[in-house]
Amino acid sequence: MFTAKDSFAIVYSAVRSRAAGFLALLPLVAALSYAQTTTPVAVGYYLGSSASTYPLSNLVANGSVMHLTHLNYAFGDVVAAPNADPNARNTYSCALHNPTAEAGPSGIFQQLKQLKAANPKLKILISIGGALGSGNFQNASSAQYVDAFAASCVNLFIAGNFATSTATTPGLFDGIDVDWEFPAKDSAGQPNVQYSVLLQKLQAQMQTYRAQHSIPTPFTLTSAISPNNGSSWQAQDILLTTGSANGASNYVDFFNVMTYDYAGAWDTATTSTAPLSGIESNIADLISQGAPANKLVLGVPFYGVQYQGNFRADTSGTPLSTLLRQSNISPVQSQGSTLDTDYADILKATSADTAQHDSYGSAWAFNPTTQLLWVYDDPTTIQTKGTWTSSQHLGGMMTWDITKDTAQGALLCAMEKAALSLTGTVCVSSQPAPPLFDFEGGVTGWTNTGQTYSIAASTTYANTGRNSMAVTFNSAAWPTSAGTVWATPPAAVHAGSTVSFEIYVPAASLQHLNDIQAFFMDARWTWTSNTISAANLKANAWNKVSVTVPAGAVKNFTEVGLQIDSKAAWSGTIYVDTVTVQ
Repeated sequence: MFTAKDSFAIVYSAVRSRAAGFLALLPLVAALSYAQTTTPVAVGYYLGSSASTYPLSNLVANGSVMHLTHLNYAFGDVVAAPNADPNARNTYSCALHNPTAEAGPSGIFQQLKQLKAANPKLKILISIGGALGSGNFQNASSAQYVDAFAASCVNLFIAGNFATSTATTPGLFDGIDVDWEFPAKDSAGQPNVQYSVLLQKLQAQMQTYRAQHSIPTPFTLTSAISPNNGSSWQAQDILLTTGSANGASNYVDFFNVMTYDYAGAWDTATTSTAPLSGIESNIADLISQGAPANKLVLGVPFYGVQYQGNFRADTSGTPLSTLLRQSNISPVQSQGSTLDTDYADILKATSADTAQHDSYGSAWAFNPTTQLLWVYDDPTTIQTKGTWTSSQHLGGMMTWDITKDTAQGALLCAMEKAALSLTGTVCVSSQPAPPLFDFEGGVTGWTNTGQTYSIAASTTYANTGRNSMAVTFNSAAWPTSAGTVWATPPAAVHAGSTVSFEIYVPAASLQHLNDIQAFFMDARWTWTSNTISAANLKANAWNKVSVTVPAGAVKNFTEVGLQIDSKAAWSGTIYVDTVTVQ
């Protein structure tokens, strides 16, 4: 996904039409225009590398998951690998970006599954490529590789054949989002046909998989594109019209149009991050090139930029256009080494300032004392853009990216309301947090200390009603009155979050217990716990035990788990099942 950190400019372009002017290389698709968006969508990109600072459980806690229609997980990789036969050509395939964090038993993919439990209508797509991961697309989509490449993407993400998993995980991803940044003109100066070929092959492969497995719901294919297509110097040059077999619009459900990053280090003149005036021109241009309006989903940034300049004569009432003319040419660095700043951080930086808005869909905050100007999108500008999106009959709205929002989902909730024309309060959570672990017979990821008991999959449905993790104590190997079951916390556990365990205590075991502690320990070995006495535990029932991670906890977190304090040596079993984080 294109962000303000990347050295590429998006500029306004005049409305124009452009003839295709080249031979169709794909099969004729006169009746093959894939499902156009008939109802608006609300799409959120979720950057997996930010999961530790913005856990998926936030979407449940703030209620935004209930209205999100599509979540695009970013990113899957496009990789090149040498063929085992030295005389054969290389191969290209899709790959997990971070297998350990993503596909493990308590990984991000398991947490994505729980979002579906909270909102069964939510479609989760894997976004492949991205600004830093698009280098292999041109080769992977060439004639000699594209079939095998498309098959690998479907096998990995749709069939769920994750290399790090002991079993396949089908049904997690409902489709694929192609984020190729950017398909350039071919050697003859024509639009990039390989881009359309790749979309067609992915669509065909997903249809084949669906037919083979009798899946009733069609898979979704989308693509992230620049709003500026086919200019003389712009990198992206694709054919959009449905009037040609090479038209990419024939094969996608919709395009996620990256209508942001109008301000960046590449600028020769200052502007706001995502001004509606430029967006209007670019969207009109894409439509003139043959893209159906209802297949264009408008992007909004959940970040902004900071300017410095000659602001000495200005006040908080100075218009944005005046401030921009007086600022430095390009945004300045802030928040470390990045040029763009998350909305949540902008709110902190401008807490003493009043947000202002102009008619071009921009929010800004200016502080005459610090001489800093921030330009960004907020709930007000998102509503303005949503009203315009609806008036143009576009396909909805999307954002890059959810993890830059506040934990309360201020922008995501505003985007859902604007995109879907919702009224009233949109994000009110009435759902529990999604489980981090759901022990369906497996105990991977957990360990024990002291070798004082064993853990295994429970088969005693008659006792617990669930296939859970069994913690079995043996008096012969039980030299102390306390034992611990623990795991290294996954990325979703963060400072301030609450981790909850569900524990089933048979009556025969409860009589031997003093208490059970849910505990947390950080990098400084600081122990935090919450003790539930045996008197407050229900026998032959599921009990919830929780611990809250201190706000000042120091990463990397070391342990989260349960300590069982018994009266004396004993033999018996307790059961642990769903673990959640809020």
